Parts: sequence; C-alpha cells; structure tokens
Amino acid sequence: MKRKHIDFFIYISLIFLIYALIKNRYLSLPSIKNWPALCLSVLFLLGFYLSSSFNWQMMLRKHEIFISPTTSLSSFGLSVFGKYIPGKIWTVMGQAVYVSEGTHVPLKDLSAISLENLLFHIWTGLIFGGVGVFIVGGMRLWGWIILLFLFILTLVLWSSVFHIFLEKTIRLIQRREIKIPRLESRLKMSLIPWFSLNMLLLTLAFYLFSVAICSGRISLPVGLGFPLAGTLGLMAFFAPGGLGIREGILIGYLKLAGISTQEAVTISVSSRLWVLMGESLIFILGYYLDKRRRG
Repeated sequence: MKRKHIDFFIYISLIFLIYALIKNRYLSLPSIKNWPALCLSVLFLLGFYLSSSFNWQMMLRKHEIFISPTTSLSSFGLSVFGKYIPGKIWTVMGQAVYVSEGTHVPLKDLSAISLENLLFHIWTGLIFGGVGVFIVGGMRLWGWIILLFLFILTLVLWSSVFHIFLEKTIRLIQRREIKIPRLESRLKMSLIPWFSLNMLLLTLAFYLFSVAICSGRISLPVGLGFPLAGTLGLMAFFAPGGLGIREGILIGYLKLAGISTQEAVTISVSSRLWVLMGESLIFILGYYLDKRRRG
C-alpha cells in the first residue's frame, strides 16, 4: 500500500471521528471540580497511549520484527482514530500498513500480528475489568459474559489446536496455503507484565478523571470500569469507536460502584471528550514524528 493510501485512510478516520462525535453529541464540556486531578488524569492517559505504542513494538520484537520507538509511535499514533471507521478494519490494518512501508515483512503477516496485539490488549482489559466487576458486586449481572469472552480469547491466544484450526479454515476459504504468525507461550507470558502496566495506567487515569468531575467520594475500583467498558466497546465491531456501547457499560458499572445516576451519566459521557484529548495528543505526536522521519 502506497503512502498516499495511508494518508487517505488517516483523513477518512478523522472525518468519521468528527461525524460520530457531532452525531452523538459528545462535545459538551463537563464542570471541573478538581483541576489538578484532571491534569494528572490526562498525563496518565497519555502514558497509557505511549505504553500501548511500546507494547506494539514489543509484540513485533517477539516475532523478530524490529522497528524503532519512533516508527512504533508514528504507526500507533497515526492509526489511533481508525477505530471510528465502521468495521474497525483500520484499527488492525493501520499500524500494520505503516510498518510495512519500512520493512520487508508481508502485510498479511503484520496484520495478523496487529490483530494478535489487539486481542491481547482486549484479553488483559477483560481481566482488569472482571476484577472491577467482582469488587463492585456485578458478577451476577455481567460475570458470565466476561468469563465467556475470556474463555474464547484464551483459546484464540493460547491454544495451538485452535490456531491450527483457524489456519485450516482460512486455507479452505482462500484455497491457498497460509501460515498465521504465532508466538510461543513463554514469549506471550513475557508480554503480560507490559500489557498489565498498560491497563494499570488506564485504570489510574480514569480514576483521576472521575475524581476531577465528580463532587462525591470516588473509590479506586471505579477506575477499573474503563478497561472493562473500553475493551467491550472495541469488541462491538458494529459501533465505531465503541460509541454508545462504552458509555452504556460505564454508566451501569459506575452505578454498581455507588455513584448516583446523574453523576454516572456525566462521567460516562464526558469521558468521550477526555479520551479524545488523549487520542489527539498521541496522534499529533505520531504525526510530528512521521513528518520528521520523512524529512
């Protein structure tokens, strides 16, 4: 895929982002109760995105594909808005296409690794979110759904039998030999601490954001609601950027955590603008590094 095609998808993702935000009216500013907490939350959120970029680089390294931190940041930052394109194909393809520019690795292999990276992110997020649901007493309501998704993702990520079955299924459909890159279990185990740190940063960021706009007392488990809502939103392929899905899940979780319905709605809806702030920062950083790399 040529550079002009990458630029085209970047512009398309921005158009879909603006359309989705205006259509769903997520651009209203909340009343800030604690400005220092808000500033810290944005820093932790930026740390989450930087950590996500690092995890992408680490995932590639485990597959013996070596790229610089600058390339990893550029590929991640420029594709961060791709999830707002319906179908979320660019969520997987975006960073893979960018990396393929400077390597000799086939795009299909990079796309498979990017999908594996996304699934690993969702798997870790569901574990963190599941812990939060257990703490706030929501297992009876959501526990079986989380456990079902975790079971399926565990099979996809860790089972060699399922991996072989997937390869054979794709081979039958495409009628040609295909090999999907797969990491050994010990290499995947070494990634767990980094992906866990990534989710911890997101948890702390959302906790601080909730403190910033909520007048009542906020407990730390509130922060675990965002990894849950964010990952389930990513799994809803029919909803661009998880719009509506993430907010609905957050409201339900926050109410279980003891937050009033009015403040739960305020935190949930306002979080979209907060996330957009972090995404914009990482996009600008990725854009700047990309421009500097290309001269």
